[in-house]
Order: sequence, then structure tokens, then C-alpha cells
Amino acid sequence: MNLHTPFARKMAYLVGIMLLLPVLSWLAQPASSQRPGGRIAQERASAGLSQASLGEIDPASETMKLATLGMRGVAVNLLWSKVLHYQKVKDFTSLSATLEQIAKLQPNFIRVWIFQGWNLSYNISVEFDDYHDRYHWVIRGIDFVQEGLKYNRDEPTLMREIGRTVSQKIGRADERVQFRRLFRQDDDFHGARPVGERDNWLVGKEWFERAVTAVETGGKRMKSGIGSQGEAEGASPLIYLSEAPLCQIYYAATMEEEGAFDQAARAAWGRAEQDWLSYGDKPIEIVTGVTTRMSMYDDYVRESDTAKAKIAELAPGVEKRLEAEKRAGLSEEERQALDTPFSDREGTQYQLADQALQKIRVMPLEIAAHAPPETRAQALKLAADQMRYEDLKATINTSRDIVNYVYWLNRCRAEQTEEALAARRLFFEGQQAQNEVELEKARAAYEAGFVQWRKLLDNERFALLIKDGMTGADLVDVVQHYRRCLKELDEEFPEDFILADVLREHEPPSPTTTPSTDAGQDTPPLENKQTQE
Repeated sequence: MNLHTPFARKMAYLVGIMLLLPVLSWLAQPASSQRPGGRIAQERASAGLSQASLGEIDPASETMKLATLGMRGVAVNLLWSKVLHYQKVKDFTSLSATLEQIAKLQPNFIRVWIFQGWNLSYNISVEFDDYHDRYHWVIRGIDFVQEGLKYNRDEPTLMREIGRTVSQKIGRADERVQFRRLFRQDDDFHGARPVGERDNWLVGKEWFERAVTAVETGGKRMKSGIGSQGEAEGASPLIYLSEAPLCQIYYAATMEEEGAFDQAARAAWGRAEQDWLSYGDKPIEIVTGVTTRMSMYDDYVRESDTAKAKIAELAPGVEKRLEAEKRAGLSEEERQALDTPFSDREGTQYQLADQALQKIRVMPLEIAAHAPPETRAQALKLAADQMRYEDLKATINTSRDIVNYVYWLNRCRAEQTEEALAARRLFFEGQQAQNEVELEKARAAYEAGFVQWRKLLDNERFALLIKDGMTGADLVDVVQHYRRCLKELDEEFPEDFILADVLREHEPPSPTTTPSTDAGQDTPPLENKQTQE
């Protein structure tokens, strides 16, 4: 047969197709409850790409996608424009219906569920004056994201978004007192959940834990943000692993804000400490290729100090000699800046002193290289170990700073003490009395609370809290209430205030009046730039 003729080519194609049909049928055999299906079905199932594995199959959704005749992207863009229009004109009924249409067209597009759920809970809710209406739209946004889980089963990014809205929007909004009360009473949202477990921080914690479980045991990937190319970027485990323990911490703190200072509050702080310690023990890839635990910081400090001490034994006096040689090479200005106490430095002396410190620093390998020949190899190995431990210390320390690891651990431990529980109770009673204009009672409660807090800070275990910014901001806020109480009693603030060291560390300077070219004009008050988490 001449294959160059059109008829011959068609026959060859037909024969090829017939030969391939059994192979394609075997590869594309659909899966069922009794059999895994063909190779394509197996690969699709293992990657979680099939509709059945992603979640619920909605006939209405599939029908709408077919009805767009391949122009689903155009249809979705038009609907997104309608959403923005309805939001602008405050037509929230039409907006909700349009969101449902978008979800039907793109049920497996995670960004749709997250963005519009956030839009409902955060943007649309604030359009209403009545806090009942605001709460309704917050829950509407949460329900919208929960709907997305039906189509994207065990998707950790959606679970995390639900946890974030339940915990932070309800627990930190200006209307948080009303929101938390409505949330506890919301039978439609909670269903059979016991009333005692309907705290928004505890429910948010549950969702965060579910998200982490989906990542650790379900092989899912946590996503966060949108990349420059529209791709979902991977979330940092350092952050998303901290969210459930932080919910427990905020739950304990909120209990005290609402007047609970009994054994239940202590137990809540105890659970928070255990959750935070468990978080610190989790292996986390804090930088690419480096996986470690934040709780290992002290171990690395000990290992580094041990290696340093052994190097000093193998090369006695070398570090001081090398430092003296480097110091001799400094300029006169650098030596003068370095010898000037930090509090007395002026102008460029700060920069010069930093430069001098870097120049006279003696590295472990330099010390080891000057060890006697018979111990030099051992010293060099120890120096390499010390530098590795120093790098790990620095890396872990950066991660600990990002999540305020040390602060929250100390806070959890401090809040369980008798002194802290007593101080919190007294501060609460003081503010209650001040609100009821019982000024003498308020002053007595505040002052008794300051005494209890002084006892806590004098405990060497919690001495670091004196310099901690978040603790300082909290105490400064209480002191401001105390100042107003004294002012209403026409009394002066005590010069020997029992927490004066805390105020010196954290209270912003008082506004000062200075001469001005404009009569009657004072310099503006300094802003409080206390950093918040």
C-alpha cells in the first residue's frame, strides 16, 4: 500500500487509533469503591486532583460550568465586577447571590473563598450601625469559607482562615464584648457544641489545630498570600504553628479581662504554657535546609560555651593577645569612642564604637589557628563546632523574636503566680470602682495591685518582664487610670512610686512647654511609639 496516498494515510491512522483504544481504556479506567481504576485515576487520586477527592461534587456547579461554553473565566470576571458594584451601592442581597454564583463557577479556586469570606466579615460588616447586623455579616463570611470546605475537603488554608476570623475578628473588634456574647448564644453556628466551649478563642484554636493536622498528616500544603504571578505562596510554619497556642493565651488573658481570677484562670494559663512549650519543641524549617526547635536555643548556648572554653584551654591566652593586637591597630577616634561609656557617647561615636568592636573581634578559627601544633587540629574542629552553634543560636533567636517566644513563655508562667492573679483582680476591681466613681476604693485597689506586681517583678524568674515592652505597656495603661483617679481626688502622683523603674523604662516622656516664636504656642506632645505585637 502506498502510504503517500490520502486513503492509505487515513487507514493507517484508523488502525493506530484502534490499537491505542484498549491501552487508553486501561489507563483511563474510572475508579470505583471496589477498584482503584486505571493509571490516570490512581495518579489523580494520589495528587488529590479529582473532584471526588477535592470535596463535594455539586451538579448545579457542573451545569453552570458547562453552560458557559468554555468562557468560565470571562463569566467570573464579570461577576467579580458585579460584586464590587453591589458592595459600592450597598445592595448586599444581590452581592450575596453573586458570590454564590462565583463559588459555583470556581469551587476549587481557594482564593475566591478566602477573599470574599474576608470581604464579608471585615468590609461589609462595618457598613452597618447595629452590632447585631455587624455580627451577622461576620458570621456570614465565616459560613462562606466553611461552604468552600465542602468543595475542597481538608484544605488547611480555608481552615486557617476560619480560625483567624473566629478568633481575631470576634475577639479583637471594637464590639468584641457584644460579639463574644452573641457568639456564645449562636445556636445556629455551634449546633450541639456545649455552651462552656463556645468561646471564640477556643473555637478559633480548634480550627487552627485542624489546619495543622491537615498539613502534617494529610499531606496538604498551607498557603498564604498571593504571589506576583498569582500563585499562592507557602505559609511559614513558624507563624501558622504558633496560632493555636496563641489562641489559648488570648483565651486566658480574656478571662481575666472579664473578671475571672480563680482556679479556672490559672488552669487556662497552665494549658497555655504547655501549648507554647509544645510549639517550641516542634521541628521547624526556620531557614531553607535548616530544621530545628526553638526550645534548643539554650542547648546551643551551652554547646557553644563548652567549645569556647575547650579552645581556650588548648590555646591559652591567645584570644586576649590577638584582641590586644587588633586594638593597637585602631585609630585614635575609634579607641576613644570604644572607651567612652555608651550613655556618654555623642554624634559619630556610636558608629565608631560599633566599627571598633567589629575590628577587634577575635573569631574562633583565629584562636584555634594559633594553638600549639599538637592540639591545633582538635582546636580547629572545636572552632568549627562553636561557629555552627553560634549560627544556629542566631537563627533560632531571630525566629523567637518574630513570635515573641520568650515573652509569651514568661507571661504564661508569671500569670499563674499568686501575685499576678491577685494584681489582676485588684486592677479589675480598681477600674470597676473608678467607673462607679468610688475613687477611694479605686485608689486602694490600684495601690494594692501595684504592691503585688512589685513582688512578682522582684522574683528573679520574672525580672526580665521589667524591660519587656508588652508588659510595660500593660502596666503603663493601669498607671494612667491610677493617675486619673488621683487627679479626681486632687492628689499628687507619689514621687516614690513603687513601680517607678517600669515607668522609666516604658512611659513616654511628658509633654514639655518650651519658648516659641508664636505667643501661646507649645511644642506638641511626644507620641507614644510603644511597639505592639
